[in-house]
Amino acid sequence: MTKASPQTLAIGKRWICAGGALVILVAVVGFAAALRAQEPSVPVAASSRLSAGDDETAYMCPMHPDISQGTPGMCGRCGMALVIGTPFD
Repeated sequence: MTKASPQTLAIGKRWICAGGALVILVAVVGFAAALRAQEPSVPVAASSRLSAGDDETAYMCPMHPDISQGTPGMCGRCGMALVIGTPFD
């Protein structure tokens, strides 16, 4: 068995460091994307249109129109942010 030269060992260490840095970068980007996906996004302009005495307006799920409530929040079925709409009831 032959011994590896110091140059070969240095090149190998560089590749290992580069690979480790790439794994850390991918993990950080994935974590940031997961956090961003969990943030509710209720438009400010839409929420200002809801007046206190307006019974015909409610926050509804875009995917499940049968899910509605009087305050902003998240859909209980799919987790999407509720948007302002007129309920079907």
